[in-house]
Amino acid sequence: MPTSIAPALIEGLRILELAATHEEPLHFEDLCNQLDLSRSSVSRVVKSLVSIGFLKQGIGKRGGYTPGLRMLTMLKSCDNDLILVNNINDILYELCEKLNASIQMSMFDPQRIAVNVLCNAVIETTPFVVGPGDERLTTSCHRHAGAIVLLANLSEENKERLLNKCTWQKKTEKTLHTRAQLEKKLKIVQAKGYCLDEEEYAPLFYRVSIALFNRDKSKLYSLCASWFAAGLKKRRVEEIKSALILAKHELEKLPL
Repeated sequence: MPTSIAPALIEGLRILELAATHEEPLHFEDLCNQLDLSRSSVSRVVKSLVSIGFLKQGIGKRGGYTPGLRMLTMLKSCDNDLILVNNINDILYELCEKLNASIQMSMFDPQRIAVNVLCNAVIETTPFVVGPGDERLTTSCHRHAGAIVLLANLSEENKERLLNKCTWQKKTEKTLHTRAQLEKKLKIVQAKGYCLDEEEYAPLFYRVSIALFNRDKSKLYSLCASWFAAGLKKRRVEEIKSALILAKHELEKLPL
């Protein structure tokens, strides 16, 4: 069954950030206290991250977790060369400015939720598609920030697999919206901050759902994206507006 992986993905990134910025090894109890996941979910994500080298586990029950070698070497410098991080706090601070969007994906392997997406994420400027086969609609909104942190050795085959498998979601008949409802939604999101006057940051956290029909108008695909206030700079607004314009053009193709 399709399953939304966005919460676990975000927490997976949060675990990496906590481990990287914590002066001492981060213990399991500390992780549980700082995450909005059950203990079993934290345990599952942490074990997966350890198994692929993103986290390193200390000896004994109180050994704690520190950044793994793979995580350190995958943090990228500005010129895109892999580096062994000496000042990880500065790198993460710079990184946080780019962690400004997440795509809520569906139909992913629920057994390796966070790790699969962390390992196979595509760089955030890569175009992604909505809809299957010839009915795809291509846009260039952001992909998840995990791409910036953990890109590394991603093959073209894996990129294509991710695009084909994770960027569209079939909705049931009950979730279909009328043209009027979709146009109303677009007006709402456009009124809530997509023509920003602020020089640097948006004042609020926005969650937007843009719904798109395919050609036979019998199925609905929903593109869900989250923009975080700490990272939404003015230069991103034009990209977001472009995505909204694309959605509006698709709506205009529908019959009245």
